Amino acid sequence: MAILKTLFLLFLLSPFHVSTAQTVVKGGYWFPGSGFPVSGINSALFTHLYCAFADLDPQTYQVTISSANKPQFSTFTQTVQRKNPSVKTLLSIGGGGANVNTFASMASQSSSRKSFIDSSIKLARSNNFHGLDLDWEYPSDSTQMTNFGSLLTEWKAAVAAEAKALGRQPLLLSAAVLYLSYYYSTSVPYPIQAISTSLDWINVMTYDFYGPGWSASTTGPPAALYNPGKRESGDNGINSWTQAGLSPKKIALGFPFYGWSWRLTNANNHGLFAPANGAGLAGDGSIGYNGIKQYIAQNSATKEFNATVVTDYCYSGTTWIGYDDTQSISTKVSYAKRKGLLGYFAWHVGADENWALSTTGFCERAWRRGVMGMIHHLRLWYLMVALVVVVVEGCLEEERIALLQLKPFFFPSIEIEKAWGKDSNWCDWTPFVECNSTTERVTHLDLTNYRFDPSSRRSWYLNCSLFIPFQEIKSLNLAYNNILGCLENEGFERLSNLGNLEVLDLSFNSFGNSILASLASLSSLKSLYLSYNKLEGSINIGGEFLCFYNNGTALQNLTTITLEELDMEGSFLNEETFRAIGALTSLKRLLLRMVDGTLPTTGLPAFENLEVLDLSYSALNNSFLILKTIGNMSSLKELSLASCGLTGTIPSTFGGLANLRSIGLSNNNLQIPISLRPFFNLTKLKFLDVGDNEIYGGTEDHNLTPKFNLEYLDLSGHASNETFIPNFLIIGGIPDSLSNCSSLTQLDVSNNRLSGKIPEWMGNMDNLEFLSLSKIELTGTLPTNFNPPSLQNVYLSKNNLQGSLEKAFPNCPALVTLDLSHNNFSGGIPDWIDLLSGLSFLVLSYNKLGGGIPVQLCKLEQLSILDLSGNSFSGPILPCLRPSSNWYRINNQNSNSSVALAPTSIVPKEQSIEVTAKNASYAYPSSILDYMSGIDLSCNNFTGEIPHELGLLSNIKLLNLSHNGLTGEIPPTFSKLREIETLDLSFNNLNGTIPPQLIGLYSLSAFSVAHNNLSGKTPQRVGQFGTFEEGSYRDNPFLCGLPLPKSCSPTPPPNATKDEGEDGLIDKGAFYVTFGVSYVVALSATGAVLYINPRWRRAVFYFVEYRITNWYYFVIDNGLSFSKLRRS
Repeated sequence: MAILKTLFLLFLLSPFHVSTAQTVVKGGYWFPGSGFPVSGINSALFTHLYCAFADLDPQTYQVTISSANKPQFSTFTQTVQRKNPSVKTLLSIGGGGANVNTFASMASQSSSRKSFIDSSIKLARSNNFHGLDLDWEYPSDSTQMTNFGSLLTEWKAAVAAEAKALGRQPLLLSAAVLYLSYYYSTSVPYPIQAISTSLDWINVMTYDFYGPGWSASTTGPPAALYNPGKRESGDNGINSWTQAGLSPKKIALGFPFYGWSWRLTNANNHGLFAPANGAGLAGDGSIGYNGIKQYIAQNSATKEFNATVVTDYCYSGTTWIGYDDTQSISTKVSYAKRKGLLGYFAWHVGADENWALSTTGFCERAWRRGVMGMIHHLRLWYLMVALVVVVVEGCLEEERIALLQLKPFFFPSIEIEKAWGKDSNWCDWTPFVECNSTTERVTHLDLTNYRFDPSSRRSWYLNCSLFIPFQEIKSLNLAYNNILGCLENEGFERLSNLGNLEVLDLSFNSFGNSILASLASLSSLKSLYLSYNKLEGSINIGGEFLCFYNNGTALQNLTTITLEELDMEGSFLNEETFRAIGALTSLKRLLLRMVDGTLPTTGLPAFENLEVLDLSYSALNNSFLILKTIGNMSSLKELSLASCGLTGTIPSTFGGLANLRSIGLSNNNLQIPISLRPFFNLTKLKFLDVGDNEIYGGTEDHNLTPKFNLEYLDLSGHASNETFIPNFLIIGGIPDSLSNCSSLTQLDVSNNRLSGKIPEWMGNMDNLEFLSLSKIELTGTLPTNFNPPSLQNVYLSKNNLQGSLEKAFPNCPALVTLDLSHNNFSGGIPDWIDLLSGLSFLVLSYNKLGGGIPVQLCKLEQLSILDLSGNSFSGPILPCLRPSSNWYRINNQNSNSSVALAPTSIVPKEQSIEVTAKNASYAYPSSILDYMSGIDLSCNNFTGEIPHELGLLSNIKLLNLSHNGLTGEIPPTFSKLREIETLDLSFNNLNGTIPPQLIGLYSLSAFSVAHNNLSGKTPQRVGQFGTFEEGSYRDNPFLCGLPLPKSCSPTPPPNATKDEGEDGLIDKGAFYVTFGVSYVVALSATGAVLYINPRWRRAVFYFVEYRITNWYYFVIDNGLSFSKLRRS
């Protein structure tokens, strides 16, 4: 072995050339609008991660990052490298939502290209990205393609020059391109030579071939790998690029982690290319893979895989969804390997479900790492030595066998079955297995939530001997497996030789107190997670871990355990247990959320080294002792005591906790001065949450100023401040001491009894993103400088503010939520409202606003809630009002950077907006509002007819036009409001009939057309309309039918006699004239014929004479016979 190591060292010292080209790309895009936190990305499954998107300024042509995205973008690399230090990050520029003309204009001149190039390099370096990704969708004509090539060439040269000048590795350069090597409609080719020489690789977007927005009449495979007889396929696209001359090693194949839905014309015809009629789900019909899996489970949808096309689809009723599941991804990875491609990329990582698709891609045996792929042109002797060393120092066969033995005990999902094959490299079995990059021994084993037969949740006993072969293991995660305990003599004591084991997670199992005795031998353990097991009462633990005497009051032999983190959330702890925990002097993190039990009479132990303490949501007897003893923890950095039933005031000892960075005391009954005087000396304090307590006033000492510079402050009172004790009523306004907090990004002072105005200094807080001053009795006008540039969410409802809105908020481009309801604002909606392009929620209800609705309001494409109710607006309703129904907005109101970077001890209170729906006012929390869209124009002076265009808002859930002066008929297009839940048209002057098609609104739960001039019959009482009572229709004089008491008069039955009489009537005058004329004509014609033709005349006379003679003798003969008969 020593000889081999010596030879290998000589080999490493020998000169050889290492290629700087990428060996493999397993990439994934992330963007803020996904709502998925950066910290949640399992970066171990990727070699490259893209942060999307940076913007291109249309005036300066510089690459910029919006203020809303800066916090997440600037820490993106640092965050994802925590789980995978080797992952590379790229800043993506542009995207599908960018203006293609801006890119075309930028690339048209060398000066603007230089501006783009220089700013992009500077931005990537300043934010610690490893590369840049250009997503110009798409250059289309020959001029743009030529300029695109020039841009790439100059970009590559600038990157190389910058790297040489600074002595750094050059930035990676990639580009997202169309699936074809030419623009599909103009056939103009991409600049292949420039791409080949300037870019490290391209991301070929081999998806979105079919979708309800551009192929609405038939279903289709959105990302078909093959598509016989058609151009739209991944294989055709890849062949297009390689045939154009681009090396496969420059190509990454695109995977969509989402699908498209259609509505089938016939539910029984549900295959590929089946007849359809538009989107099958709300919005544009797109749905993430995680949403698809949820849809399948909730609707028992049928799943199909088509191996010919390589696509998955599912259907339930008339809803059909095309997507890529694990089988499609696996097939595509094999295809990419067979084609010799560089790798793959996915859009987007936040849509994956439990990392199933990412794991499938990563665990495929494509692009296996090895020594031969890293070196070139080595002598055969060196190569043989390298291979021998890899075999000797690599993964041991016994670890492979041990992993396969573990497999039957844990849930064998499809992904695990494919990954844990007998011939695969066990170090590639991520995310379950991680290995040391040098020795390739297993270092991390994650078996979370993969217990066999999860539906039955059967309890079982663990054999710890199975983990003995993993001699270099550092982390073992067995959470969520319903393990009762260990087999006899096979407990954790068997792992005493695992000297590197530092992290053990046994959370969410059924371990009892006895389990802790076997943990004593794990001398290297640093972090132990025992939350939600069956630990309760006095924890008697043998050995050297936490060993109690029989009475549970003494401790012994803690020298071999230096535990730094202990999580016992959801346990029952008594006084002895707290004392035992207090003996763990090395603890730095103690997590006791939601525990029950009793504190010792001496309070909490004095943890000298403790940095994080979390007792939130706990129900402890003697909880009043917590605050009294907390001042002894001099090393404390994060403290969370939310919802602990605390009362009283903040003790003066808090001022001595000089290292505190975060304090969470929300939802207690503490008496907190609004001046925050008890916290003034905490110089390192950044996050303070004392909301939902008894906030009181007092005299503010202007000679004292806080030494902290907060980033997050929740100073909100109880939700119902009417219950406050009178002694705590606040007199005065928002304290001026907060003006020193220049870094403040979130401020919540709502639900308090304040007075005065909004202070002028608040307009100078450039970092402020979230502001809630609702329900605090503010007066006066908005400050003229009230335009914090980073402001995203503003809540000023239920105050006494007044004045115009003309000068408020025009310089807040990131604004998402603006709630000014229940105030006394006057004037109209300012014309600059369209400058707030990201505005999603505009609530101006119950003010004194008036005038017409400005047309600029129609330009707010992200607007989903528009509430103008209770004002004096007049004029017609604009037909262009079209609230959005985007479920995933770029600027979600919960995505404030201060919240994203806050410690776990801070749990932001969810804000709400009051919306009138379903005949009542509800305070909708922000998480629900993300799924709402609606218009409320009630209680105004609007006139004219209801625009029929409002009926085209198929995804709107609320439409309230009541209490106005609207005329005309109810538009029949309202039958297309498929998602509508509340429709209120009451108290207007509408006439005509109620469109019978409305009975197809199956989501409708509140409906009213009362107090109008409607006529005709009420809608048929079927579906939702069978639930609406008389109040929905009352005071329409000419309206009849159930549920109204007025019945519609039945149609009289047909009168047969009258009809027949009328049909038999003849005009006698006309009859006599017609008969006379006909008689004369016929007689004259007969006489003329007999006069002209002697033969006919003789024949007629003979016939007449013959008949007369016969009748004469008939009468004579029968007359005589009759008379004789009578006489006889």
